[in-house]
Amino acid sequence: PGASALKGCTILVDVTSADNENLHDHFAGMLTGMGARITRTVGTRCTHIVFKNGSHTTVKLYRFVLAMKDSTPLVVGIDWVAQCTEKQNRVEETPYLVDLSEVNISAPKSVRLI
Repeated sequence: PGASALKGCTILVDVTSADNENLHDHFAGMLTGMGARITRTVGTRCTHIVFKNGSHTTVKLYRFVLAMKDSTPLVVGIDWVAQCTEKQNRVEETPYLVDLSEVNISAPKSVRLI
């Protein structure tokens, strides 16, 4: 555990705050500190996608991989990363799964008006 808790995991991080701030580096740092590899693509080697307010491109790529019946990565929320960090171990993904089939990719990302 600890520095090797996520060894063998190849993770795409697509996390944006409510203020539209890209939090990739923050979460990628937490994950690599536990032994995960970070990827920029959803491919056959990608084991996980950490997703919150992410891009439509990620959703489209995930759906494409899902349709191809390749090894589909697990899509988890940021709470999974927090729990892995807290426990310094890989925790069960099921309670943290995110359903990308419910993400509307035809609508633009929400814009905050001041």
